[in-house]
Amino acid sequence: MAFELNPLAVQNAPVLRYLALPDRDRGPTIADAARRLERDESNLRKTLKSLENAGIVDADRQLT
Repeated sequence: MAFELNPLAVQNAPVLRYLALPDRDRGPTIADAARRLERDESNLRKTLKSLENAGIVDADRQLT
């Protein structure tokens, strides 16, 4: 069975790596993630929504 890389996932690999961290190693909010990833908070929020809409991340795993 072959799999294709999802371009959206590849483009947002740092965000996905951050979300994969254990809860104790990451902040609970989008603001925390934005600071750690050195990204604008509003853009990160849009990225998370796009990842959710594409079925790459689960809403339960997202930041608040």
